[in-house]
Amino acid sequence: MIKIISGKGVGDGKVDFDIMDFPEKIKNAVLGITATTNGVYKATADRTSPYCSILLEDVTPQGHPYLMAFVDGMFSSDGLEFNSLQGKQSELPSEAISFAIGSDDKGLYYSTFIGNGTSTDAAGIAEIKADASLVVGG
Repeated sequence: MIKIISGKGVGDGKVDFDIMDFPEKIKNAVLGITATTNGVYKATADRTSPYCSILLEDVTPQGHPYLMAFVDGMFSSDGLEFNSLQGKQSELPSEAISFAIGSDDKGLYYSTFIGNGTSTDAAGIAEIKADASLVVGG
């Protein structure tokens, strides 16, 4: 779910992720949680989430690329649910994390690109990846 509240500029924006399938190492890295040499993850009082960018990629119903880049922000955990075994196997609960949207040094919060199946799609994709500070082809 993406929620952006606008006034002048974009206001306070937030992207919520349901991260059941989010890789544990990446989730912990973006939350500033460190691992010991034994693979135990520890959240300490002095942890700090790093500034990150997000690139969301999909395709339109016509099969054209659809991308959205959030160029700067920080992840935070919205809580963790944990249930003990109660007689039968059940699904693991999903965990949610949020991304508080910020702006880059030029004031850019996010950019969106919707391709149209022409030769300009590659340039649009390269531009939005540059907005998110991603290397094209990487």
